[in-house]
Amino acid sequence: MLQFRPHHGLCIANFVGRGYDEAFTQNMKQVTAGLKEIPDQEILLKVEEDVLCAKCPHCKGRCDTSEAVVKQDLAVLKACGLEEGTTILWKEFQQKVQEHILDGETFAKICHGCKWYDFCNGILSCRKK
Repeated sequence: MLQFRPHHGLCIANFVGRGYDEAFTQNMKQVTAGLKEIPDQEILLKVEEDVLCAKCPHCKGRCDTSEAVVKQDLAVLKACGLEEGTTILWKEFQQKVQEHILDGETFAKICHGCKWYDFCNGILSCRKK
């Protein structure tokens, strides 16, 4: 079972092959491909480092954006009606993220401080047309 930061459900939903650096991008591609291949995979939602953080340049023993990221994780859990430590199928988590965050105004509230916000917002705008 994969351990997953809740806000990474947003990142994967908007992932189009770009990332912080090559190592991060390749890891993101691999994880995303695995989840598409096995949408019934169980994930464990935890507000701590996960499989994507492993290759993030902000993670050097401890996430240097930890305060903001924890707020995002908790906001995703709240918006989706979930709690930390929840085990859920990936496809069910993605459906909740889509319905409760990406399809409405909640995305802006959760992600407005992220360096990728404008990029992801552009992707969402194109999908809504």
